[in-house]
Amino acid sequence: MSGRIKRPLNRAINVRDASLFVIATEGAKTEPAYFEAFKSPRVHVEILPTSVDNRSAPKHVVERLRAFERKFQLGEGDELWAVIDFDRWGEAQISEIAAEAAAGAFALAVSRPCFEFWLWLHVDDWTLAERPTADSLESALRTRLGTWQKARPDVARFMAGVEDAIRRAVALDAPGTDRWPQAAGSHVYKLARSLRRRTLITAPSAT
Repeated sequence: MSGRIKRPLNRAINVRDASLFVIATEGAKTEPAYFEAFKSPRVHVEILPTSVDNRSAPKHVVERLRAFERKFQLGEGDELWAVIDFDRWGEAQISEIAAEAAAGAFALAVSRPCFEFWLWLHVDDWTLAERPTADSLESALRTRLGTWQKARPDVARFMAGVEDAIRRAVALDAPGTDRWPQAAGSHVYKLARSLRRRTLITAPSAT
């Protein structure tokens, strides 16, 4: 469209056919730091996090995608993703957003209860008896990793486990027909799998 400006790509990379992933996240720190690690000469990741005004509800996450799409010219193969937690919003709000995603406006990656469950799948299955919560996941990550700071996540420690996380999340999602996880699970594997397919750089080893 004539009113839109060219799609934003990293000029330092200068790969004209690089794929653009536009990822709107509910979180302001953890998710952006994680997805930044997927950038490569073949993949440009544009992250639209929740800002200081704390507009993190699903409808606001999606509105950031819409605003980006209105502003920029997107190319064939570019992808728009909304990354949302289930625990704070519940089925009614998630269902509304999932209906929009199903219509083809964007792709949706819901984690239940939260994004930290996706991070946990990089290191292990969830084997504790209780249903995971945001608090129990942060505690488990802190115990397993020795330290965990939600506002300052050391995402390099997860990158070597991306394929394991995808495998575990796929198993939890079987048969793969639900629009969001019906129990503990994460559909972020769909986004991670797409990112991995497009990049030519192997994820860095965990430290």
